[in-house]
Amino acid sequence: MKSARSFFFFTNPLWHLLLLLLLLLLLFSTPSSSTIPTSLFADLERLSRIADIAYCVGNSGVRKPFRCLSHCRDFPDLSLVTTWHTGMLLSDSCGYIAHDPRTSSILVVFRGTYSVTNTIVDLSSVPQPYIPYIPPPTSADDDDDDDDDDDDDDDVRRRRRKFRCENCTVHTGFYQSWQNARRLVLPEVKKLRESHPSATIHLVGHSLGGAVACLAALELIVSLGLEDVHVTSFGEPRLGNVGMARFVDSVFDLLVRDHQDHRAEVDHGGREEVKKEEKKKKKKKKKKKKTSSYRRVTHFQDPVPLLPWDEWGYKPHAGEIFISKAGLSPSPEDLFPCVGDADEECSAAALVAAYDDDDDDDDDDDDDDDDDATEGGKNITGERSRSRSRNKSLTSIFPWPPLFAHRDYFLRLGLCVPGGDPANWGRREQQQQQQQQQQPADEL
Repeated sequence: MKSARSFFFFTNPLWHLLLLLLLLLLLFSTPSSSTIPTSLFADLERLSRIADIAYCVGNSGVRKPFRCLSHCRDFPDLSLVTTWHTGMLLSDSCGYIAHDPRTSSILVVFRGTYSVTNTIVDLSSVPQPYIPYIPPPTSADDDDDDDDDDDDDDDVRRRRRKFRCENCTVHTGFYQSWQNARRLVLPEVKKLRESHPSATIHLVGHSLGGAVACLAALELIVSLGLEDVHVTSFGEPRLGNVGMARFVDSVFDLLVRDHQDHRAEVDHGGREEVKKEEKKKKKKKKKKKKTSSYRRVTHFQDPVPLLPWDEWGYKPHAGEIFISKAGLSPSPEDLFPCVGDADEECSAAALVAAYDDDDDDDDDDDDDDDDDATEGGKNITGERSRSRSRNKSLTSIFPWPPLFAHRDYFLRLGLCVPGGDPANWGRREQQQQQQQQQQPADEL
């Protein structure tokens, strides 16, 4: 009798329906974002040390074959190609280029700024129009009938049709920093790519260096037509307006990879053009596993990825990987891939939460200021209120100065001493032990 009841229970259609509903509930209750693979975590941690080495340039120096006071000994396979240091102004640039024959990689690394305060002050710089390609020749001497030049012109025209940056503006300071560096960087990168045509180009940067790395990558891809160009930035500020953000998303296919809901936002050069290019890439790289070519690493304690403000016309681009842990050192479980340009479960979440906490106080302040709400037809009260709210938000998110928060990416960046910042001593060995312990579980 008992077996008959059990048989009836499992063959009852109602039981099948309940089981299906339970499975659907489990499926849709799973968080939309998952943690990153251990291999990606290890790659980002490695690149954070490579970014930290750039702070030795212009300080104690980086010398050939690849020697410095910081983490150079961690990379015995790297070979230094050159360093550059254009000056001490905020618009100047500093960094190094290295080659890794073991992984067939060309590393172009941009240093950030020593003072996060100066960085934030410089973020108030007015934007300027952005042109993503080299202008056509204007003099008769530059025009010739050589077949190779005609082919080059055709390639440039095709790239212009594919990558259109409409109404794009870029932060003037970031753009000028890249202009100061490009005359030193581009010739070396071209020579290395000619010598190693299959090498992948990795552009890496922290803070201001992340923004300059983005501009450098755009020129390499859009203007020069180079392939296999990857960018990894740590604490990268906002580069430009919404047009600029969409342009970066389009060049690196960031929103296409993020989510189907964002596919329409990538369509700058025509939907058919995008589809054709995707088919071409699939044919060329059937054997290669395609991964994201832009990783914008942030964490919720760092205010710089939230700057410059929306009110100044700046917007973030996609490709964000968010570190959710408060301090050092994070583990793979603390890193999450984000969806879209401003995922409210990632770095934007801290600002949203702070605004929610400040809304009541701001409403009271606005009531008191109603008498002088306008000045010359302009709503001064609203702008002052938003400015106060911004300042209060930063205070509530960052109870200590943002200097350390902006430097804490896998390790504390920015101090070129033996072994790196003393605050990092012992952390890397601990991270390696954790990764070794987690490796068997990942392989299963």
